[in-house]
Order: sequence, then structure tokens, then C-alpha cells
Amino acid sequence: MSNKSRILVRYPALQVLVMIFILPATLVMAVPAVFCIPALLTWCAAERVHEVNTKTFTPSLEGALVKCRVQELHTEWGEAAQPQFGVSRPGALVLRSWFEPPAHSRTSCTSLCGVSTGTGMAPRILSGVREFRFKPGHLLSELKMVRIDPLTVQLPESFRPLVEDATPEYLLLRTSDFSNLAVPHLKLCFEYAPSPQNVNLYVMGRLQNNVVEVSRTFSQYEYESYDRYHDLFGWKLVLCGCATVFFTSFVCLGAALFSECIGWRWRARYVMLMSLYSLLLLSSGVLAIASWGDMYNCPDWLPWVTAGVALVCMVLNFRAAQARLLPTTADV
Repeated sequence: MSNKSRILVRYPALQVLVMIFILPATLVMAVPAVFCIPALLTWCAAERVHEVNTKTFTPSLEGALVKCRVQELHTEWGEAAQPQFGVSRPGALVLRSWFEPPAHSRTSCTSLCGVSTGTGMAPRILSGVREFRFKPGHLLSELKMVRIDPLTVQLPESFRPLVEDATPEYLLLRTSDFSNLAVPHLKLCFEYAPSPQNVNLYVMGRLQNNVVEVSRTFSQYEYESYDRYHDLFGWKLVLCGCATVFFTSFVCLGAALFSECIGWRWRARYVMLMSLYSLLLLSSGVLAIASWGDMYNCPDWLPWVTAGVALVCMVLNFRAAQARLLPTTADV
């Protein structure tokens, strides 16, 4: 008696059907599993992100990645300034200048006559007991800005012949642009963010000497689920884990059926099935750990289901090992 399944031997047509279709289907299902499993493994190896607050010091997290909710910003000394325009505001968090093209124009401009606009930050921006070092893009949409009267600004010499109109809101400058995308006039505007200000920011960065070097801002949903320095978080992590378990399970089943059809010797079949069961155990275990650590975004049943899959894989591994330790005469 060969080592083929009795059912497949009894029904040769079924054996042919399995032989023809199961291998391509198994290979197709293996492709997403090959991409999902490394993603889960890199998530497990990614650096942890610890939550801190602005009220207490945490020396034990020195050098670690931290996330924090910021509700107030202020500066204690120094000023935000833009020397190229001779403008500054003591105690300001941010000072910004920009060129505003006509409403109908689709072009943008950041410099004129060799002078660039930009954003100046206060030397130190604090919240509670912590100092935060932001990039301008992190704050401009969150702060309440106050316009600066451009008549109080000291313009560069190259700008003075270009002024055609002046209002408390802007200076109208002539550009002398004769290209196809000509913008004959630009408005030069200034504004600053006074200190202190109430904000609602969710940030992540590395903690160095009680200074958070902000590298990313979040929405509240992202903040709650972001626990590791990885692009997989929240529902993306859950979906990746579920896809891994599903595709790996299909590959295990397909490989088992195919090995029965072609009559592999017990040693090859045992090694293959043990490897696949272990792979499924790994992926379901990782998903269980991830979902337990992210209960805010995961359904209550998910950790239990994935832990159950992992337990079944452990039982299958044990039974496979027990059944193949002493092969029969037909298997040798």
C-alpha cells in the first residue's frame, strides 16, 4: 500500500484534480504570505515607542522614542525672527513671511531678487517640564497667528524700488516677471504666533536630555495605536496579521494535499509540514501579541482567535512529530 491518502486512491479523478489545481493555487497564495510575514517580523523587531506626558520627567527613557500629547506651548526666552527682513517678535513661538500670488495664479514663489521668505522659530519651545524641537510644518496649521503690519518691517534694499502699494496686511511688490507663467505682482505678508497658546498636538520623537526632537505628528486615532516605530499600526497591522494567517493556512493545507498526491516519503513530508505549521504558528502568535497590545483598535475576539490558531498549530506539530517518529514499512 502506497502512502497516498485512501480517499485520493479511491477516487482517481479527485487525485488528478488536486494535482492539477492545488499546486498553482498554493503558489499563488504563498506570494502574499511571503510579503506579509516579513512585515510582521519587522514590526516585532521595530523599536518600541513609549508614551510620556508633559508634567513629569522620565530619566529612564533617555534616548528612547516617545510619543506625547501636547496641550500647551510657550517660550521662556529669546525671540522668533527673520533677519533678512529685519523683523522679530520677543516671546513669539513662530514668525513667518510668505509671498502670496494673485488669486488666479497657480504658481508659487519663495524668493524674489535673491531674498527668500521662510519661517523663524523661537530658540526654545516648551510644554510643561519638557522642551520640544519642532519643524515649521508641525506647527503652522495648529497655532493661532497674528498679522504683522509690513510697514514696520525693514525691507532689503533690492525690494524698496519694487513696492507699489502698502497696507496693514501686505506689501504689493512688482516682480518684473516676463516669462510665460508671468506673475507681475506679489503680496508680501508677515505673521507670528504669540506665546503661550493652547494646542492639541500628538507628537513622536526621540527624547534627549528632556528635549523631544519631534519627527512626526499624529491624529488622535494614530496616536493611540502607534506603539512601534513601523508603518504598520492600528487596523493596518490587524489586516496584515489576518491576511498572513489566512494565506499561510491555505498554503499549509495545499502543501499537505499535494504531498499526499505525489507520494512523498515521510521524511520530506514531515519536514515540510513541520516548517509550514511553524510558520502558521509564528504568524498567528505575532498577530495575537500585536492585537493584545492594541486592544483600543482590535475587536475583543481577535486575540482569542489568533491565540487559538497558534494553539492548534502547536497540537498539529506535536501530532505530526509523534506520528512520524516511527515510520511504517511503506514509508521507508
